[in-house]
Amino acid sequence: MDNIACPVCGGAAFKKLSFFSVPSRYDKKKYPLYKCHGCGLIRPRPLPYTERTKYDIYDEEGLTKCYNPDVKKIDFESREYKDYFKNFRAYARYIKDLGIKGRHLDIGCGSGHLMQISRGMGLDPQGVELNPGIARALCEAGFNVQTEEIASPVYPAGSYALVTMNHVLEHIDDLQPFVDRVRCLLKDDGYIILGVPYIYGLMPRLLRTFWYGHGHGQHLNLFSVRSIKTLFERAGFKLIMTEIGSLDYAPLFLPRRMRKFIDLFFAGISGLKMGDNLFMVFKKISAKGGPV
Repeated sequence: MDNIACPVCGGAAFKKLSFFSVPSRYDKKKYPLYKCHGCGLIRPRPLPYTERTKYDIYDEEGLTKCYNPDVKKIDFESREYKDYFKNFRAYARYIKDLGIKGRHLDIGCGSGHLMQISRGMGLDPQGVELNPGIARALCEAGFNVQTEEIASPVYPAGSYALVTMNHVLEHIDDLQPFVDRVRCLLKDDGYIILGVPYIYGLMPRLLRTFWYGHGHGQHLNLFSVRSIKTLFERAGFKLIMTEIGSLDYAPLFLPRRMRKFIDLFFAGISGLKMGDNLFMVFKKISAKGGPV
């Protein structure tokens, strides 16, 4: 990877990964993956999409969980929607344990699961959703959701006690300016809770190209713990917590006992820190670059 610097650590030494590639559903190409020797960030090269072409992806309405593009609605009462809350249990636990109260901004809010959770815990949630159809459906359901990106003044600086990003950071091309902007949105001592696909787990190594975390050409970054820690500490955050969990691999059509067995198996993998879903919690420190 000549003349390409890592967007996290600035390193220029990369290794091409064998037997890994990102298959894109949009141009039907496979993109090779390269690992930064400095921080462990993994990126496809060339990138499957860019700032200029990303809305071709985000405007595809059928990609969000439980949103029906034919009727322009989210089925909040469906079994699938309710079951999907299990993927957000860690967020609820962190909010409770840290005693977070106040305004909450959920970037990439999808079908609104995290906003429902935080509202039920006494926070005041607001969502960011680039797809206009999904944002409209959430607004009609009573949520405060905007389609503008976070650089917009519709998100007041210094006003949020909590920012959440569930499977968002892997979509961001220019990482440091994005994280710097998120920091500006937070109050002093505000928190970020994020989740990303974790390529260093067991399932990515087994499934390779077929692993969910490649995102069918939607994902630009596959993070190590070190790469996210470096990215946020440079922006003026202190790492509070790291947890390696697992995606839900037990589909609803399976019998209950089989689903329970699968859940227990992946809970065991997570307990060994071999899961494929990485959660991290950061706290804004008072002076960027100051002592932690």
